[in-house]
Amino acid sequence: MFAHVLADALVLALDSEADWYCDFRTEHETFVVFAGWVFHYARGDRVGREATAAHVRSVGVPEPQIDWLE
Repeated sequence: MFAHVLADALVLALDSEADWYCDFRTEHETFVVFAGWVFHYARGDRVGREATAAHVRSVGVPEPQIDWLE
C-alpha cells in the first residue's frame, strides 16, 4: 500500500518537461513513474515489463535508459 502512495507522490513531484523517470520495487511489484503517470506490474511479469518499456520508448527515452531492475 505504501508503494502506491509513494508512486502517487512521485507522479506529482517529477518534472513534466523532462523525460526523467524513477523506478522502484517492492517484494512483489515493480513501479516505473513519470510525471503524470505510473506503471506497475508484478515482478517477473515479462508482458507487463514489455508494455511499460514500449510506452517508455514511445515518449522518446533512449533504449540504454530503459534499464530498471526486476
